[in-house]
Amino acid sequence: MAVAINDESLAARAAARGPDAASAFTSLVDRYTVRLLRFLVSLQVNAADAEDLAADVWLRAWQKLPLWKHEHFRGWLFTVARNRVKDHFASSRLRRTDPLDAAEAMAARACQPVYADEVSKLKSCLAHLKGDFRTVFLAHTEGQTYESMGRTQGVPIGTVQSRLHRARAALQECMGATSA
Repeated sequence: MAVAINDESLAARAAARGPDAASAFTSLVDRYTVRLLRFLVSLQVNAADAEDLAADVWLRAWQKLPLWKHEHFRGWLFTVARNRVKDHFASSRLRRTDPLDAAEAMAARACQPVYADEVSKLKSCLAHLKGDFRTVFLAHTEGQTYESMGRTQGVPIGTVQSRLHRARAALQECMGATSA
């Protein structure tokens, strides 16, 4: 039975810059690139700029990994990404876009075949979600933890869980899906 290697052990191997550092870092890139792109789009980075910025985030992560405190890698990576987005928006090098439009464009490139009607309907349903519910739902799809969403929004974890539950229920109803 193969033992799964967790993110923190891969990051520690990459940070140590040993002989397997490059392969460990490549594994992290493979695990997180799609999530990172979704996260960047949720921060209103347009899809074309998100791909460029993701490459920049990975470069920064590689450079800063030896300074990493050997704690939650995913949280650290998304903090690096958030800081890079802030820097780029501050310097006006990136244009903000509607995250739903960008998500649809990325889905069209990433998923074959794309079910255009369903994507369009999902986009419409997401657009009609109350702001707090949409924010929590999109953050959850990016892989953010309840704790990080709670910190970001300044609410307790229970509120995050409630908003996510209500967002899912509203999306299921809007999409015409029934709960099992």
